[in-house]
Amino acid sequence: MKKGRYISIQTIEENSTSYAIFKARSDMDKVIASCGYTPIVLGSRSRIGLFRVLKRYYDIFSLRLKIKRRDVVFFQFPWIHSNKDAFYNNLFRTGARIQCVIHDIDSLRSDDNAKKLTELNALKNCELIIAHTPAMKHYLAEHGINEERIRQLNIFCYLTTDPIHHIDNLSDAAVIFAGNIRKSPFVNHLQRIAGPRLRFNVYGNGAEEFKESDGVEYKGCFSPEHPGVIEGNWGLVWDGGRLDTCDGMYGKYLRYNSSHKAALYLSLGIPVILWSQSALKDYVLDNNLGIVVDSLEELANTLENLPEEKKQSILKSVKDFADVLRNGDTIRPIVISNIQTI
Repeated sequence: MKKGRYISIQTIEENSTSYAIFKARSDMDKVIASCGYTPIVLGSRSRIGLFRVLKRYYDIFSLRLKIKRRDVVFFQFPWIHSNKDAFYNNLFRTGARIQCVIHDIDSLRSDDNAKKLTELNALKNCELIIAHTPAMKHYLAEHGINEERIRQLNIFCYLTTDPIHHIDNLSDAAVIFAGNIRKSPFVNHLQRIAGPRLRFNVYGNGAEEFKESDGVEYKGCFSPEHPGVIEGNWGLVWDGGRLDTCDGMYGKYLRYNSSHKAALYLSLGIPVILWSQSALKDYVLDNNLGIVVDSLEELANTLENLPEEKKQSILKSVKDFADVLRNGDTIRPIVISNIQTI
C-alpha cells in the first residue's frame, strides 16, 4: 500500500505580521514545515473581504478532494475563523490521521457550553494532540480524551533573529509587560508598587485604557516579528484587574495555558515573573527561568531578597534557553518523534 503524505493546514491571515495572535501560528507553520510536512494553504491575500471569505469556504470544502485517507494531517487548534463547523466537518470527513497543536481552549475563558462541546468533539477526532501544560492535559483527559494521545508542549517557540538582550544586573528591576492592556487593567494599579528599584515598561494595544504614572511608562506597540526593541530585565506574565492575584476568566486561564508572552521574553534572554498558580510555574522553576510570586505586592521584597548568585544563575539558564525557543526546539522533537512512531 502506498504510504500517505504528511500535510499541514495553513491559513493566510490579513495583517499576519502585525498581531501577536498570528505570530505563534506563523512560527508553528515554519517549524512544522521543517519537520517534513507539506503545506496546504487556505485563504487569499485579496483586499476584498467578501472574496477572502468565499475563497476560504471554497478551500475548506475542497479539503476532501486534496486529502486522502492514508495522509497524516497537522493543523493548529482552534480554527480561528467563524466557519469552525464547516472546517472541522470537512477535515475529519477526509478519514486522514489528524494531529493538532492547541493554541487556546476558548471555552476555558468563558461559560459557553456550546463552544466547549464543539471544541471537545473536534479534539476527540485527533489521534495526536499537543497540549500546553500538565493542567491542560489533565483537563482534556477528564473530559474523555485518551491521555495516550496527548503530548505536552510546556512552552511555545518564538522565532526571531533580533539580538538576545545582554542583561548583567537584575537588582534594579525594569519589568516589562507586553499584552492587551484592555484585558489587563491591573497595569493601572502598578504605580502602587513602583519605586526607585522597581519600575514598569508597558507595551501593547489599548493605550487609551492606560494611565501613565511615576515608575510606570507606556512604551507603545512593537512588531511581533521584531520584539528586540522592548526594554527591561524581567518579563511579567499576569492577567486580570488585581495586583494581589490573577482574577477573572483570564486569570483562571493562566492555571491551564502556556502564555505566549513567556516565550517572547525568554527568547530575548529576559527572565520571567509568574503568578504562583500559573500552569507554567513548575516548568519555569525547574528550568531556572525566573521567579514566581503570589502577589505583585510582594514583588519588590522578593527581588530584593533574591541572592546575587541566584540572579546570575537565572540569567545563564535563560540565555541558554533562548536558543531553544529561537530554533523551534520545544515543538520539533515532539513532532519528529511522532513521525518516527507512525
